[in-house]
Amino acid sequence: MKLFILFLVLKIFLFANVEKENEQDFTLLEKTLYEVEVVRDYISNKFTYFATNVDNFLANEPDNHIYDNPSFIFLEYTFDKTEGNSIDNKFRFKIKTRLPKSKAKYRIEIGNKEDTNDKSNDIRVEDLDKNDNVNVGVTYIDEVKEYLSLSHGAGVRLKFDEFDPYAKVKANRKIDYSNNWKGDATQRFYFSHERNLESTTSFEISRIFSDTYKFSNYNEYFWRKDDEDNNFYNSLRLYQNLSKRDYISYVASAATNDDDSSLKVKNYQTYVSFRYYIKKWMYYDVIPRHTWQRDDNDDFDSYYGIRLNLGIFLGRKY
Repeated sequence: MKLFILFLVLKIFLFANVEKENEQDFTLLEKTLYEVEVVRDYISNKFTYFATNVDNFLANEPDNHIYDNPSFIFLEYTFDKTEGNSIDNKFRFKIKTRLPKSKAKYRIEIGNKEDTNDKSNDIRVEDLDKNDNVNVGVTYIDEVKEYLSLSHGAGVRLKFDEFDPYAKVKANRKIDYSNNWKGDATQRFYFSHERNLESTTSFEISRIFSDTYKFSNYNEYFWRKDDEDNNFYNSLRLYQNLSKRDYISYVASAATNDDDSSLKVKNYQTYVSFRYYIKKWMYYDVIPRHTWQRDDNDDFDSYYGIRLNLGIFLGRKY
């Protein structure tokens, strides 16, 4: 049943941009998509209007330009099928209200999609995050220099029967090398009563060869105090822009953990990620992958999987 629903939605997306000479030529699916776009535009305008008025009030600079605020709502539904397992699914959302006029660059965030140092929407071999907590917080961003930014925030993680305050600090440094090579270093600390102290350190080096191709090497180290969890992650990526609407990422990665102080590679993964933007505010991903997972006997089990994402932006996030 889930596969049928997914096929139905993808069919809407695939034929969303077909030009018709007569309104009668539109199918029921295409008319439904048009109605969805009308509702989406209405909600986006209302949300942008609200965010702009909040920004005007806090900055004490009222004006009539109510549609310039970059606040947005992000919605994504994911289907994941791994060889030998049933279909898994996950709904993620994030609401970001940005206040660009305020002298203090505050940002209000609500959602169950957690922040990460990795900006590429990279998938990992682990199953989809089962954490249903909703984070509600306020972040202050300080651009110290053009190449250095600091942000810190506080909030709460909410569940049906839990209330877990948290605090976080993040520093980001961008580095320009010669011959179009660029570096991006990020350090993030996160502390809460339930999860205790976590640290994520990452460094990415990339080069843009042309308007079509970009190469990237992303490295990440994650540490959690409670269980002395140490995880290393490394990936090589090649991005190919096919057009203004779609692109492909080719990725090979390896993950290592330090639970037994051996630094053994626990898994390898290769995958191809295809993203297509039906509209500026709507996309889908098709991500077939092949994984080699280390078992208890130090052998590697090989299996295939595929992930499908359906994403929508409300507001001015294009």
